[in-house]
Amino acid sequence: MMKNFFLVLCSFWITQIAFAQNIFKGIVCEDSISKTAIFQAEIFVLANGTQVLKLSSDFDGSFAIKTVKNTFYSIKVSYPGTKDVSYEFQTDKKGKPSVSSALFVMKRDGLRLVGKVLSEKTNLPIGDAVLVLKDIQTREETRFTTKSDGAYNLKLHYETNYRVSIDKRSPGIVNRYEDTVFFVSTIGFNQPLDYALNIALRPVQQLTNRTEYIPIEDKPATKPVVEVQPNLNPDGTPLKGRDEEEKKTVEHKKNEKKEQKSKVKKEEKVSDSKNEIKPKKVKNVKTEKANKSPKEKAQKPAKSEAKSKKQKIAKPKKETGSKKEKEMVVDVPKQAVDTMQKVQKKVVTEEIKSEVKSTPIATIYFVKNATFVTEYSKAKLKAAIEEIKATPLRTILLNAHAGKDEQNVELLCQTRLKAITQYLVQSGVDVNKISTKSFAAEIPANECHLTKDCPEQKLILNRRVEIILK
Repeated sequence: MMKNFFLVLCSFWITQIAFAQNIFKGIVCEDSISKTAIFQAEIFVLANGTQVLKLSSDFDGSFAIKTVKNTFYSIKVSYPGTKDVSYEFQTDKKGKPSVSSALFVMKRDGLRLVGKVLSEKTNLPIGDAVLVLKDIQTREETRFTTKSDGAYNLKLHYETNYRVSIDKRSPGIVNRYEDTVFFVSTIGFNQPLDYALNIALRPVQQLTNRTEYIPIEDKPATKPVVEVQPNLNPDGTPLKGRDEEEKKTVEHKKNEKKEQKSKVKKEEKVSDSKNEIKPKKVKNVKTEKANKSPKEKAQKPAKSEAKSKKQKIAKPKKETGSKKEKEMVVDVPKQAVDTMQKVQKKVVTEEIKSEVKSTPIATIYFVKNATFVTEYSKAKLKAAIEEIKATPLRTILLNAHAGKDEQNVELLCQTRLKAITQYLVQSGVDVNKISTKSFAAEIPANECHLTKDCPEQKLILNRRVEIILK
């Protein structure tokens, strides 16, 4: 019995050694004093010049490869933001590798963007989320898919502007989270550096008042009619002096209209009486003669009586009456024109002041040639939204301005207005209350448009969107 037991132990030990000898192990770590293990480093295994396997490192940075006899192996380890490291070895007739293990030290090369994709509501990692890193100048794209831990690692180049977005069609995002876009710039950096940024995605808000779709054929032809009895309200309660109150309101409105009409007529009569000039009544001899009947004409008076009558009739002075009439005709239109011009100028100046010079409740500033809203600006927007909701009867005016140092000024203003309106609407502000206006670079906030040497602290004041309550 003891011999058989000893033989079984020896055979088990020999098989373990044989299998252990046919395995190559490696560890991937950073080039630092602590030798921190690297997770999800890509490992490419080439056997006799052809790729046979692709795997990634574990949480402790380790990986293992089962080898085959009489084979030349080449292992290449790649990780974003570091230089690629390769290692070569060969196996014998039994499949034993010349070196059983190796340490892969990854040195930094350039910049990288690292972090996790999380849910804003639960703060849990999101897997199967595809991040798209796009170079704004060359329009080259690189994609990275997160795993169950939600971690991502993107390699960046020096002196480059990037647009980072999450593909809304990726399996972990579709129909569950809102679109997320932000910008990263490496301009001014010339040393290896890691950007650490966790991306929190906001879940899609479900509509509470969603109406079901009804096909055209099944839709009712007319709306249901609610029958109301003459002595009851629509809710079934009895009327309490409703008819009497309606009669009183109708009579009151009629009396008000009559009073207004009588006031208007009195004012018109007073104004007409002031402006009109009543000419003196003068008897016209010719018209009187023409209007006489033939009997009166037959009875001709004596010449002496006619002459005395002619002397008694006083002719009106035409000069005095004509001068007064001319003065009134000339003076009234000039006064009206002057008053109208003054009123129009006041209205125009008040409109310009209300649109441009009125004090905004918040001013959002932007980076040069960019349209995204920064975290600092979001805090200002939240305070503005609270003030807007406190005054629901007032409307909102958004004035967009750009700097002379920017390109495509009109397009920049329009996109910035869209970004601000979208943020306001998502925060619960009514779209119908928002009106926008783009001034491009016509109204600068300072004198930077006159000088070439102007600091960035002053230039950013021209790249703004003003929120005004009307």
